[in-house]
Amino acid sequence: GNSCEAGCAGCSGLTTQGACVTSCAAITCPVGQKCVELGVNGGKCVDENVCCDPQVITDNPILCFEGCACCPDGTWSGSIGDGKTFCGGLVKGIDTFGETCGGSTGSTVECQTPNDCESGYKCKKDPICRIDATIKCGDVSKVCVNYGKNNACSSDNDCNALNGESCLLANNIGICVDYQSP
Repeated sequence: GNSCEAGCAGCSGLTTQGACVTSCAAITCPVGQKCVELGVNGGKCVDENVCCDPQVITDNPILCFEGCACCPDGTWSGSIGDGKTFCGGLVKGIDTFGETCGGSTGSTVECQTPNDCESGYKCKKDPICRIDATIKCGDVSKVCVNYGKNNACSSDNDCNALNGESCLLANNIGICVDYQSP
């Protein structure tokens, strides 16, 4: 059935495999970690600064066949088939999901104002949200970046590498960007 086994501390139910599931209410994480709920899979300790790497979606576009979401533990999850349920049962618009790491490599300079950026860079929402429909611009940080309006690309060869540009790709859509180096 779907009940807790005797001796399963903090158990909040059983997964379909019959494994003990523990909610965050019964989990104490080590310093530097936080507990995140993963739907029917219960709670899990993860690094406090965990985020989902957008490169994973670029490398595995089939993952997002029916949409995908950043899970609270820093992993990507495809939909169960309804386009709104991900990460072991978390529902878009209802449950809390994870954050996407800034930039294509995760090595960007976050900013609050233009003064935080070096000359030639602007403080803008990370452009990954402009090309990846699964990443909302409200969920990404502002970063020091430079990119123009007519800068479509399908590979780094389409961009001006001498100016530091690389092709930021997601779901076969790409734009040439130049992230300020940390």
